[in-house]
Amino acid sequence: AGGGGLLSGVAACVKQINPRIEVIGVQAEGAPAIVNSFHQDSILASDAVHTIADGIAVKCPGTKTMEHINTFVDDMVTVSDDDIAATILMLLERTKQVVEPAGASSLAALLAGKRDFAGKKVACVLSGGNIDVSFIHKIVEKGLITRCRQLKFSVLMPDAPGALERFSHIVAQQNANIILFQHDRVQTDLEIGEAIIHVVCEVGGVDHAKRLIDTLGREGYRVFTS
Repeated sequence: AGGGGLLSGVAACVKQINPRIEVIGVQAEGAPAIVNSFHQDSILASDAVHTIADGIAVKCPGTKTMEHINTFVDDMVTVSDDDIAATILMLLERTKQVVEPAGASSLAALLAGKRDFAGKKVACVLSGGNIDVSFIHKIVEKGLITRCRQLKFSVLMPDAPGALERFSHIVAQQNANIILFQHDRVQTDLEIGEAIIHVVCEVGGVDHAKRLIDTLGREGYRVFTS
């Protein structure tokens, strides 16, 4: 939704075609001005906005657009940045579409169950692909962690010869692949002779990740997951 230009135009057009079609606006939770204005039937500005959806990071909707929205739009909902990020990743994986955060917000509302759409035909407007490649990388990394395709954790172990080899052998036996490894022996709360390692592993899902953590625990390691 943002300032309301796209939403008001689409809604006005759709209602002329078929007034029975429901039109639902979607906005990021971190910039809720247009949603608050819709539900209060009065233009309400936000003091600040904070969302990855920069295309709809609007503090105050337009006066003219709100007139059309109040006339033609049936409902408005908000979605979280996590919902939006997960949707961007899903679109990349399943449809090979690169969609910017603002453009993905409509489908994010559908996937997050913001309304009951069961048994209905739904069209989501994916309104743009203006997204930085480095930001896509962040979305993918977070998505892999969220979906438990990668597991990030820390392990306390003796700072002694062979300790890393033993740990690596256990991880390999569990068929997990270490892709990032940081060894820290100077953390202030460590005892002399202790070290903590920070690890990121590729795993096959929640069950695989749990098996790895449980195995490390049975082998005497103190494991800290983030």
